[in-house]
Amino acid sequence: MPEGYILQDYNLSPDAIIVKGPESQLDMIEQAVVNFDLTNSKKSQQTTLSYTFYDGKGNVLDIDGLTVDTPAIVFNSYVVQVKTVPLVVDVISEGMYAENIATITVEPKEI
Repeated sequence: MPEGYILQDYNLSPDAIIVKGPESQLDMIEQAVVNFDLTNSKKSQQTTLSYTFYDGKGNVLDIDGLTVDTPAIVFNSYVVQVKTVPLVVDVISEGMYAENIATITVEPKEI
């Protein structure tokens, strides 16, 4: 993400898929993965993404012979701009609490 921006939240729709096929192939599937690059993202967006099946060792699986209930998912990203600013305390001294008697420390120094 560009400096000053964060991914506040995201969601997938659907958040799970149904895969049908031979048990031997289904047993190999560890996860279905979608990839979306947020490197230069400065705004929230919605996009449709296809997924790739992986086994438990991180190898891409061939999906020949398998059927899925949806060919792609919708990815919604919620990007917000953030800024760090210094936290300053203005002390108004009255009477015996003069600046030279008390020490004031602010934590955290930035928010």
